[in-house]
Amino acid sequence: MRTVAEVGSKLFHKMIPQAAEREKFRTILAAHAGKIIQVHAAGVCIPWEALYLAEHVASATHSDFLGWNHVVTRTVSFPYGRAEEVVSVPIKKVGLVEDERLPSVRTRKAQGTIDHLASGIVKVALKPLLTPPDREDFLEFFFDEFEPKQAIQFDCHVHIPHSVHTSHMQVTRRFPLDFDTFKEVEMPDQPFVLFNACSGGSVEWDDTEGYAGSLHAAGAVSIVAAEADLGDGFMTDFAASFYSLNRVSTTVAEALLMARRLKLKVQKNPSALFYSLYGDTRYRLIGGGGPSVLPTLKQLTDLVAPVWPPQPGPEPDYRSNRRKTELGQA
Repeated sequence: MRTVAEVGSKLFHKMIPQAAEREKFRTILAAHAGKIIQVHAAGVCIPWEALYLAEHVASATHSDFLGWNHVVTRTVSFPYGRAEEVVSVPIKKVGLVEDERLPSVRTRKAQGTIDHLASGIVKVALKPLLTPPDREDFLEFFFDEFEPKQAIQFDCHVHIPHSVHTSHMQVTRRFPLDFDTFKEVEMPDQPFVLFNACSGGSVEWDDTEGYAGSLHAAGAVSIVAAEADLGDGFMTDFAASFYSLNRVSTTVAEALLMARRLKLKVQKNPSALFYSLYGDTRYRLIGGGGPSVLPTLKQLTDLVAPVWPPQPGPEPDYRSNRRKTELGQA
């Protein structure tokens, strides 16, 4: 926690050098706790949620990170229209792109995370890619004319030797998928995507061109993506929590914030700050199969009660700030 706070504090001070402006920024954020922050522009992929807002990090606490109270959504190119209100989508079928070497994939724990949303969801795994011609199987995996997939989950590794353009995704031992392949992906069914691949969100802070951005541009309506190397065990655990909390939340953004706050407060694990949202925030996952067995809705409600909802602070006195500015200019 302390290490992440130190890095987040340096970045915050670099972005806003003046102490008075940092205080104003903190006050505005506190007054709108629980609200979604949208960023539009190239170079918006810094780890906003990990910004540490307190002036000093000597006694770092989880509640001083920007991501404790807010979800920051990165808005990048999208080929379809955006929803004007919350869209509830029953998840009946999920596509799985998996790295066979991961322990969570071998034990089927990664596949089992979707069961926390609902039982009976059909799971379809991409068959192992062994030779270059299998690249076409990957591209065709997202087309399903008769039984479309409402969700896609990636459980794999992204290897980045120099930049996003020299990177690749390892989905099997024998055959990697280079970044250019993702530019050819088309997702006309507009699925939700959970991108559980280390550093698979934004590969470079100063560039929105990354795997999550490419999938959003391909048609994925909403993407939750890991922004750092978080570890297979944590990522599987986070996915299970996220899917569970969709059952008591109103949108994927709210479920993401609930899951993050639980991990920060209960597990004291700052890794939760490195999951970001790309795309539409007015998207809601609901179980299209049978009800999930565990946990029950009451157990979920009791679980999040200590951290939900976020408590807004007082509204800033903008008139007072304007008077101070006018007096200073005089």
